[in-house]
Amino acid sequence: MATTQAGIPADIIRSVLLNLPVKALLKFECVCKEWCSLIRDSNFKHSYRGEERLIALSKSPGFSHPIKISLVDPLSHVCVLEQLGEFTEHLSFLKDKRYPRPHVLGCCNGLVLLSFNSHIFLWNPSTRHCSKVLQLLTDSVGGPKGSGFFYDSSTGDYNAIILLPRLVLVASLKKKEWRELSLPNNLRCGRHVLQFRNIFHFEAIDLQWGTDHFSRRYKILYFDPESEKFKPFPAPKVKDGVAQEISAFGVIEDCFSITIHNRCDNTTEILSMKKYGVAESWVSMFIISGSELPILYYDRVTFYSLKRKGLIWRCWRPPTMFVLDMETKERKTVLDGITRETIAGGLDTCLVVESLASPHEFIWIDDQHKHFAKEITLRGTSLQIIGRCGIAIGAISN
Repeated sequence: MATTQAGIPADIIRSVLLNLPVKALLKFECVCKEWCSLIRDSNFKHSYRGEERLIALSKSPGFSHPIKISLVDPLSHVCVLEQLGEFTEHLSFLKDKRYPRPHVLGCCNGLVLLSFNSHIFLWNPSTRHCSKVLQLLTDSVGGPKGSGFFYDSSTGDYNAIILLPRLVLVASLKKKEWRELSLPNNLRCGRHVLQFRNIFHFEAIDLQWGTDHFSRRYKILYFDPESEKFKPFPAPKVKDGVAQEISAFGVIEDCFSITIHNRCDNTTEILSMKKYGVAESWVSMFIISGSELPILYYDRVTFYSLKRKGLIWRCWRPPTMFVLDMETKERKTVLDGITRETIAGGLDTCLVVESLASPHEFIWIDDQHKHFAKEITLRGTSLQIIGRCGIAIGAISN
C-alpha cells in the first residue's frame, strides 16, 4: 500500500478527503503537492460526491435589480438563506435589458445549466466556476415548456434538452450542435418536468383522448439518450371515469414522486415510486385538500423532501415557494428572505450535490469556432439557433 511523506497510507488520506465538504478541499489543496495532485485528479473529482443542497435563483422585477443566488438550508422548515453571490457583479452583460432573469435548465453531477435568454452557462455552485457553453435564440417562439440536463457516460459528454410544444431540441456540450427530435404525432409536452437519477422525465398530453377520458390523457415519458427516443414511464393507475390529472413532479426520500389532483373532491394525492421503474411500487404517501395545497393553478411545480419531514415546493409561474409539513399537512411560512417582491422577476430552484466537476472543459471560445446559424421552421415561425460563438466566463466568488 502506497504511503505519503508523512507515513499515512494514501488510501486513508483519499478516503478522508472524499468525505470533506468542497470548501475544505479547496483549502487543503495548499497543504502539500501530494494533496493538491490528489484533489485535482480527474478520478478523485469523479468519485467525489458531497452534501445535497437546494439552490434558489431569484430576481426582483426591474432590470436594475441584481440576480440573487441563495443556498436553502435543508434543516429547517422556515429555511434560512445564505447569499452566495450576485451574477450581475461578475457577468456585466447581464445588466443589459435583454437578459432580465435566470432560468435553470437542469443540473447533473453537481453542475447547473443556466440560461439567460439566449446565453447558456454551465455553473458549479460549490467551486463558483462558470463558463458559457451554448447559445440558443428562441425569442420568436416564446419560452420552453421544460428543459433538462444529463450526462452520457458512453461519450463522457453532457447534453442539454429543451422542450417546445411539438418539438424537442438536444445539444451536446462538446460538439456545440443542436439536434431536432419530434414527439409522437398524438402527444404534446405538458407542464411538468423532473430530472431524476440522470434521467429526464416529463409530462405529455395525449391529444387523441377526449375530455370524457380525462385521466388517460396525461402520460409520463422519459428520454433515452442512447436511442434518442422518448419512452413511456410507468404511471400509477387511476380509476376509470375519475377526473384526475398530474399536478406536480418531485422527489421524496430519493424516490420519484408525483401529485395527482382529483377534480371531483378537490384533493391532491402524493405518490412515490419505491422501486424506480416498477409500476407496482407506487405508494400513496398522503392526501391533502386543495385549500391546503392549491398547486393546480400553478405552472411547472416541483417539490423536494427535506429533513424533519418537510416538503419544499417551488412553482415557476406565478413565482412561489413554500414549505409543507408532512405530518400536519399544513403550509408553513414562505422561506425567510423570499417574498413576492424578491421573486416577482423570476424564481428557479435546483437540487444539486457538492462537486468538484469543472465546467471549463466545455467552454465556448470565439477564436476556435466559426459562427453558424440554422433556421428551423416551426409551424410557420422561424427559430434561430446559434452555435459555436460567444464568450467565456471565469470564476464566480463570494
